[in-house]
Amino acid sequence: MAGGVRGVVRIAGGRWRGRALEVPAGEATRPTGARVREAIGSILAPVLAGARVLDLFAGSGALGLECLSRGARALLAVERHPPTAALVTRNAAALGAGAVVRVVAGDAAAWLGRDEGTYEVVVADPPYAYAGWEDLLGVLAPRLAPGATVLLERPADAADLAWPGHRLLKTYRYGGTRLERWSPVEDDGETPPAGTKGA
Repeated sequence: MAGGVRGVVRIAGGRWRGRALEVPAGEATRPTGARVREAIGSILAPVLAGARVLDLFAGSGALGLECLSRGARALLAVERHPPTAALVTRNAAALGAGAVVRVVAGDAAAWLGRDEGTYEVVVADPPYAYAGWEDLLGVLAPRLAPGATVLLERPADAADLAWPGHRLLKTYRYGGTRLERWSPVEDDGETPPAGTKGA
Protein backbone atom coordinates (compact mmCIF):
# COMPACT_ATOMS: atom_id res chain seq x y z
CA MET A 1 0.00 0.00 0.00
CA ALA A 2 1.05 3.57 -0.55
CA GLY A 3 -1.05 5.13 2.17
CA GLY A 4 -3.97 6.12 -0.09
CA VAL A 5 -7.64 5.45 0.51
CA ARG A 6 -9.99 3.41 -1.60
CA GLY A 7 -13.30 4.44 -0.06
CA VAL A 8 -15.12 4.71 3.23
CA VAL A 9 -16.93 2.63 5.82
CA ARG A 10 -19.45 4.08 8.24
CA ILE A 11 -19.86 3.85 12.00
CA ALA A 12 -22.83 1.54 12.60
CA GLY A 13 -24.11 2.73 15.97
CA GLY A 14 -23.72 5.09 18.90
CA ARG A 15 -23.01 8.82 18.97
CA TRP A 16 -21.15 8.79 15.64
CA ARG A 17 -23.56 6.55 13.79
CA GLY A 18 -23.34 7.14 10.04
CA ARG A 19 -20.02 9.00 10.20
CA ALA A 20 -17.60 8.00 7.44
CA LEU A 21 -14.13 6.55 8.03
CA GLU A 22 -11.43 6.31 5.38
CA VAL A 23 -10.40 2.78 4.32
CA PRO A 24 -6.81 1.98 3.22
CA ALA A 25 -6.04 1.39 -0.43
CA GLY A 26 -4.55 -1.92 -1.61
CA GLU A 27 -5.20 -5.56 -0.84
CA ALA A 28 -3.26 -5.93 2.43
CA THR A 29 -6.18 -4.65 4.51
CA ARG A 30 -9.53 -6.46 4.58
CA PRO A 31 -12.15 -4.15 6.07
CA THR A 32 -14.78 -5.91 8.17
CA GLY A 33 -18.12 -5.85 6.36
CA ALA A 34 -20.91 -3.57 7.54
CA ARG A 35 -23.09 -6.44 8.78
CA VAL A 36 -20.28 -7.92 10.87
CA ARG A 37 -19.19 -4.52 12.23
CA GLU A 38 -22.75 -3.84 13.35
CA ALA A 39 -22.89 -7.29 14.96
CA ILE A 40 -19.61 -6.65 16.79
CA GLY A 41 -20.95 -3.37 18.13
CA SER A 42 -24.13 -5.05 19.36
CA ILE A 43 -22.25 -7.98 20.94
CA LEU A 44 -19.89 -5.64 22.81
CA ALA A 45 -22.42 -2.92 23.69
CA PRO A 46 -23.16 -4.27 27.21
CA VAL A 47 -19.48 -4.09 28.24
CA LEU A 48 -18.34 -0.89 26.51
CA ALA A 49 -19.41 1.83 28.95
CA GLY A 50 -16.21 3.32 30.34
CA ALA A 51 -14.03 0.51 28.92
CA ARG A 52 -10.44 0.73 27.77
CA VAL A 53 -10.42 -0.90 24.33
CA LEU A 54 -7.50 -2.55 22.55
CA ASP A 55 -7.91 -2.93 18.76
CA LEU A 56 -5.32 -5.32 17.30
CA PHE A 57 -4.66 -5.42 13.54
CA ALA A 58 -6.61 -2.17 13.51
CA GLY A 59 -6.62 -1.39 9.78
CA SER A 60 -8.70 1.76 9.40
CA GLY A 61 -9.54 1.68 13.11
CA ALA A 62 -13.22 1.08 12.36
CA LEU A 63 -13.77 -1.60 15.02
CA GLY A 64 -12.12 0.34 17.81
CA LEU A 65 -13.78 3.59 16.82
CA GLU A 66 -17.13 1.77 16.73
CA CYS A 67 -16.47 0.84 20.36
CA LEU A 68 -15.75 4.47 21.25
CA SER A 69 -18.93 5.55 19.49
CA ARG A 70 -20.88 3.15 21.71
CA GLY A 71 -19.48 4.29 25.04
CA ALA A 72 -15.87 3.16 25.52
CA ARG A 73 -13.65 5.76 27.19
CA ALA A 74 -10.29 5.12 25.52
CA LEU A 75 -8.86 3.24 22.53
CA LEU A 76 -5.41 1.90 21.79
CA ALA A 77 -5.11 0.74 18.18
CA VAL A 78 -2.19 -1.40 16.95
CA GLU A 79 -1.51 -1.58 13.21
CA ARG A 80 1.79 -2.81 11.77
CA HIS A 81 1.70 -0.83 8.49
CA PRO A 82 2.76 2.77 9.29
CA PRO A 83 0.69 4.55 6.58
CA THR A 84 -2.39 2.63 7.71
CA ALA A 85 -1.66 3.43 11.35
CA ALA A 86 -1.53 7.10 10.33
CA LEU A 87 -4.96 6.65 8.74
CA VAL A 88 -6.35 5.50 12.12
CA THR A 89 -5.04 8.73 13.62
CA ARG A 90 -6.76 10.76 10.89
CA ASN A 91 -10.04 8.90 11.33
CA ALA A 92 -9.96 9.50 15.08
CA ALA A 93 -9.22 13.19 14.55
CA ALA A 94 -12.09 13.50 12.07
CA LEU A 95 -14.44 12.24 14.79
CA GLY A 96 -12.99 14.60 17.38
CA ALA A 97 -11.64 11.62 19.31
CA GLY A 98 -7.93 12.27 19.05
CA ALA A 99 -7.55 12.93 22.78
CA VAL A 100 -8.74 9.42 23.74
CA VAL A 101 -7.13 7.42 20.91
CA ARG A 102 -3.54 6.21 20.90
CA VAL A 103 -2.18 4.53 17.77
CA VAL A 104 0.84 2.20 17.73
CA ALA A 105 2.54 1.29 14.44
CA GLY A 106 3.97 -2.17 15.08
CA ASP A 107 3.47 -5.92 15.15
CA ALA A 108 0.65 -6.87 17.53
CA ALA A 109 2.34 -9.79 19.30
CA ALA A 110 5.71 -8.05 19.58
CA TRP A 111 4.10 -4.91 20.96
CA LEU A 112 1.96 -6.83 23.49
CA GLY A 113 5.13 -8.44 24.80
CA ARG A 114 6.33 -4.97 25.85
CA ASP A 115 3.02 -3.39 26.87
CA GLU A 116 2.14 -2.83 30.52
CA GLY A 117 -1.47 -1.69 30.14
CA THR A 118 -4.67 -3.61 30.87
CA TYR A 119 -7.87 -3.57 28.84
CA GLU A 120 -11.51 -4.42 29.48
CA VAL A 121 -12.34 -5.02 25.80
CA VAL A 122 -10.12 -6.39 23.04
CA VAL A 123 -10.98 -6.84 19.37
CA ALA A 124 -8.62 -8.70 17.03
CA ASP A 125 -9.18 -8.97 13.29
CA PRO A 126 -5.98 -10.22 11.63
CA PRO A 127 -5.72 -11.33 8.00
CA TYR A 128 -7.62 -14.58 7.52
CA ALA A 129 -4.35 -16.40 6.72
CA TYR A 130 -2.87 -15.37 10.08
CA ALA A 131 -1.04 -18.27 11.74
CA GLY A 132 0.25 -16.61 14.91
CA TRP A 133 -2.71 -17.12 17.22
CA GLU A 134 -0.88 -19.19 19.85
CA ASP A 135 1.83 -16.57 20.35
CA LEU A 136 -0.64 -13.69 20.20
CA LEU A 137 -3.02 -15.11 22.80
CA GLY A 138 -0.12 -15.97 25.07
CA VAL A 139 1.12 -12.37 25.24
CA LEU A 140 -2.41 -10.95 25.29
CA ALA A 141 -3.49 -12.84 28.42
CA PRO A 142 -1.53 -10.70 30.93
CA ARG A 143 -2.98 -7.53 29.42
CA LEU A 144 -6.61 -8.43 30.22
CA ALA A 145 -8.45 -6.79 33.10
CA PRO A 146 -10.53 -9.11 35.33
CA GLY A 147 -13.70 -10.09 33.48
CA ALA A 148 -12.42 -8.70 30.18
CA THR A 149 -14.17 -9.47 26.91
CA VAL A 150 -12.09 -10.53 23.89
CA LEU A 151 -13.70 -10.72 20.46
CA LEU A 152 -11.77 -12.52 17.71
CA GLU A 153 -12.75 -12.33 14.05
CA ARG A 154 -11.71 -15.45 12.11
CA PRO A 155 -12.73 -17.41 9.00
CA ALA A 156 -15.85 -19.52 9.52
CA ASP A 157 -13.93 -22.70 8.67
CA ALA A 158 -10.89 -21.98 10.87
CA ALA A 159 -9.66 -24.67 13.26
CA ASP A 160 -10.72 -24.28 16.89
CA LEU A 161 -8.36 -22.40 19.19
CA ALA A 162 -7.06 -23.57 22.56
CA TRP A 163 -6.47 -20.73 25.04
CA PRO A 164 -5.58 -22.05 28.51
CA GLY A 165 -7.04 -19.99 31.32
CA HIS A 166 -9.79 -18.55 29.12
CA ARG A 167 -13.27 -19.66 28.15
CA LEU A 168 -15.07 -19.40 24.85
CA LEU A 169 -18.39 -17.82 25.77
CA LYS A 170 -20.07 -17.79 22.39
CA THR A 171 -19.48 -18.22 18.68
CA TYR A 172 -21.37 -16.23 16.05
CA ARG A 173 -21.30 -16.98 12.32
CA TYR A 174 -21.98 -14.52 9.52
CA GLY A 175 -21.40 -16.10 6.12
CA GLY A 176 -17.67 -16.77 5.84
CA THR A 177 -16.88 -14.97 9.13
CA ARG A 178 -16.75 -16.37 12.65
CA LEU A 179 -16.80 -14.15 15.74
CA GLU A 180 -15.58 -15.71 18.97
CA ARG A 181 -16.23 -14.09 22.37
CA TRP A 182 -13.72 -15.09 25.03
CA SER A 183 -13.13 -14.15 28.67
CA PRO A 184 -10.57 -15.09 31.33
CA VAL A 185 -11.64 -17.94 33.61
CA GLU A 186 -12.55 -16.56 37.03
CA ASP A 187 -11.08 -17.84 40.28
CA ASP A 188 -14.10 -20.05 41.05
CA GLY A 189 -12.88 -22.41 38.34
CA GLU A 190 -16.27 -22.74 36.71
CA THR A 191 -16.20 -22.79 32.92
CA PRO A 192 -19.63 -22.45 31.30
CA PRO A 193 -20.08 -24.37 28.06
CA ALA A 194 -19.52 -22.45 24.86
CA GLY A 195 -22.62 -21.45 22.91
CA THR A 196 -23.19 -21.13 19.20
CA LYS A 197 -25.37 -18.71 17.31
CA GLY A 198 -25.96 -18.87 13.59
CA ALA A 199 -26.79 -15.94 11.43
